[in-house]
Amino acid sequence: FISLPTIDKINKLRAKGLRVTLVTGARTTTMLKRIPTLPLVDALVCESGSCILYPETGRDGETYWGADLEWRERIRSVVGDQKEPLPPPEKRQGALWDLYRRLLEQGMRADALGYTASFRVIPRD
Repeated sequence: FISLPTIDKINKLRAKGLRVTLVTGARTTTMLKRIPTLPLVDALVCESGSCILYPETGRDGETYWGADLEWRERIRSVVGDQKEPLPPPEKRQGALWDLYRRLLEQGMRADALGYTASFRVIPRD
């Protein structure tokens, strides 16, 4: 949720030529669905920093969001290859997914649905 006064402030900052980045812990898949309701920003950082997206204008004049491929490459050893379609979390490569599997083996519950390079641990009841 972004309040209307915040959206107004973002638009005023951008009108002055300042760059604005929206940073969130939300899943990339969730943020891509929310983009039509968000103000235009210069970058979108999802999953607490593991996915960085930049707006790009397509040939049709529409705005599309492309991943920062250099950043993806820098974190590949930790999160594995983020190319779509992603395999199930249990089969992903990288230190993050090794931890994910260890937590599951220890009886923990974790949610990776819709995440490309992060997951959340679900507290026990």
